[in-house]
Amino acid sequence: MSPGARDTLYDRLMPAVDGFAFDARVAQVFPDMIARSVPGYGLSLSLISLLAGRHAQPASLLFDLGCSLGAATLAMRHAVEIIGDNMQRALNLPASGAAVGPLSEDRQLAASFRQRLDDEITRLDAAVTSVRTARDFLTVKTPVGPSSLRRGAGSREPWVVIFTALEVEYEAVRQYLADPVGQHTERGTVYETGAITGVRDWRVAIAQTGPGSTTAGVQLERAIPVFDPEVALFLGVAGGRKDVALGDIVVADTIYDYERGKSTLKGYQPRMRTRSPAFGLLQRARLVVRQKRWQQRIRPSCPQPPPTAFVKPIVTGGKVVAHSRSAVARLLDQYASDALAVEMEGHGFLEGAYVNPGVDALVIRGISDLLAGKDKVSDDYWQPAASRHAAAFAAELLRSIGTSRS
Repeated sequence: MSPGARDTLYDRLMPAVDGFAFDARVAQVFPDMIARSVPGYGLSLSLISLLAGRHAQPASLLFDLGCSLGAATLAMRHAVEIIGDNMQRALNLPASGAAVGPLSEDRQLAASFRQRLDDEITRLDAAVTSVRTARDFLTVKTPVGPSSLRRGAGSREPWVVIFTALEVEYEAVRQYLADPVGQHTERGTVYETGAITGVRDWRVAIAQTGPGSTTAGVQLERAIPVFDPEVALFLGVAGGRKDVALGDIVVADTIYDYERGKSTLKGYQPRMRTRSPAFGLLQRARLVVRQKRWQQRIRPSCPQPPPTAFVKPIVTGGKVVAHSRSAVARLLDQYASDALAVEMEGHGFLEGAYVNPGVDALVIRGISDLLAGKDKVSDDYWQPAASRHAAAFAAELLRSIGTSRS
């Protein structure tokens, strides 16, 4: 069986449809059926592995109830490295290794599943490293950073942590750090620390997360025990859906995760999840938009005509939406029509803030391209420009918050 076989059993019009039978054809595409019909299937496997690795003890018995592909069993096995006799005890297998169970009478079907399990092992091997890393991130620990870094330790200035996904976005933020710039490394993540030029009352840590919604949430989770920040910001570029121009700013008042859904015979049914930023930060952002002073902070100078800032919804997903008539673009037109921009990290970032109620979080995006008319020459100009605009808005936002405390 070829890995990744796609379920097309009912794609063609049939004169008569027989009752569903779990035969070799279904077995061939069953992994795809599960992945597209069970919400959060991949995440569930990761969490099963995470929990097994965290709680299993030597000689523990682990059971995969309702097993179909055995993927959960494989996830647990990889996490706790059950081998030899322990695996036989966990699965209650005879020592002889003779074929047993419902598949023993159908050698072809059994061989099909065995090949699929081999394919799953290959896939899970690639995922295990990420799962183990996530386990380390999610383990509750006492803050391990130097005491001088955390809020209230010898300084009245609170911390703000600013994250970006791309290098060009990071460089735009770093231009606002005043000398001296320090460094702090936490389990591999490198933060540069300092103050923002012309903005008092804040100590700042910046880090580059890399792309991806989950990564953004994990990196926020990692930074919180170190810096105990009062505010966390995610800055960067986004693609404009509607009502925006290149260089404009969109501050997310709501972020939709468009990736969640259910695939049925009647079609795809979206199940979008929604996250909102901290209310106080959002109100302060609206004030900055109304005052229209943030453009003066754009480096090296404010372009003409100056960019506009909006406080509107944004959508997050793992796909780069490269055309306004693509399948994802049409999905967003139908189910997220009020969203102005598309990006890849914001929802996971706000998820990380949601489980840490002491941190106020906000996502700020500069429009670097539109869904129609993308080209590399335009990206080379507008990605740095849009990043600088987002950084300028963030600097003015922090100044406004600091002023309100005085």
